[in-house]
Amino acid sequence: MTRDLVVMVKGAGETASGVAWRLVKSHFKVVLTEIQQPLAAGGWRTFSRRPSST
Repeated sequence: MTRDLVVMVKGAGETASGVAWRLVKSHFKVVLTEIQQPLAAGGWRTFSRRPSST
């Protein structure tokens, strides 16, 4: 079954990527958006590092 619905996910961090992956596996078309300077949210729960302020 092909779905014509396109889902836009705001942000492209770990949680958003996981949601997008699941939507793609469910045959949805997915677009991820991100800001120019992405932020690392989640602190100890993520593998990414927060950008330094310098």
